[in-house]
Amino acid sequence: MLDAGADPNAFVLAEEGKPDSGRIPALYFACVANNVPVVRLLLERGAAINDGESSYHSAQLNHRECLETLVAHGEEISSRHPRWKNTPLYFLAGHHDDQHGTAPWFLGCQWLLEHGADPNVTSSEKAETPLHAVAARPTLSAAVAEALIAHGADVNRPRADGRTPISIATRNGNAAVADLLHARGARAGDVSPLDAFMGACQRADAPAARTMFVAHPEFAAELARNEDGATPLHWAAWRGNVAVVRLLVELGAPVDAREDEFGSSPLGWAAHGSANCRTADDDYCEVVELLIAAGGTVEASINKWNEGPQSMASPRVATLLVNRGWPKPRASD
Repeated sequence: MLDAGADPNAFVLAEEGKPDSGRIPALYFACVANNVPVVRLLLERGAAINDGESSYHSAQLNHRECLETLVAHGEEISSRHPRWKNTPLYFLAGHHDDQHGTAPWFLGCQWLLEHGADPNVTSSEKAETPLHAVAARPTLSAAVAEALIAHGADVNRPRADGRTPISIATRNGNAAVADLLHARGARAGDVSPLDAFMGACQRADAPAARTMFVAHPEFAAELARNEDGATPLHWAAWRGNVAVVRLLVELGAPVDAREDEFGSSPLGWAAHGSANCRTADDDYCEVVELLIAAGGTVEASINKWNEGPQSMASPRVATLLVNRGWPKPRASD
């Protein structure tokens, strides 16, 4: 086909019918399939590299020969993509499970680091490094942070909002990474009382959370929202953390608070987490029941795009929501 004039940069749209959704090139499909001969052929025939897709997903799947071929043809594995505003390392740091350091994406991350990827290049408007992203994910093992630090990640680098990795890790209840950062020279003074309180809530450490809440009653007014307006209850619901949801509800956290990014309540986050965060229907069903019992409403759970949680949940959680009064998802959902 190439000999007959096929374009080595042929692409499909990321979303059909939406020209501004981004292009998915033929090279991406060859990399995802681990079809190294076709990867090599496309590159030799002029396929563009640094497309924001091929190296990112080759690393995600730990397709090392594809990565080697891309780098040999000039792929810049430390660069921030001009459209997506992220680096391959930052893309990989968005995963929520590294399978204790054995997940393919983590092995791909190691390959990138071993071949010179710079862990201090920032991504997005938040100016986050991969270490910032990893610090916010307590579902990961400390192995990911350890690998980044071992290859030069700055443990004290602030994001655009001034938060450093140890502040983020503490606030998200990521004790393993917070301890690691402290041992590697992170500034303990960067951790605020609010960070510590939110971390105790995330870890379901009820005694510590209650003690801090009594010492800082102003937390009730602040409701400990992050920069996107999400509360600890949003995050606990997303992760299906029954103990933390119960504790926060008991402390008076508003169950219908809507955050700014998606415009949904903790119940909406619980539903979405049941299909996208982890497989734990028992936990998510219990979280949903707790939130409904505490007054969670249909209206507050619907996001900015008029999508209800029942259309984004796992099948079992969606059935529970429908049985509790949420409209049955349309066929198109």
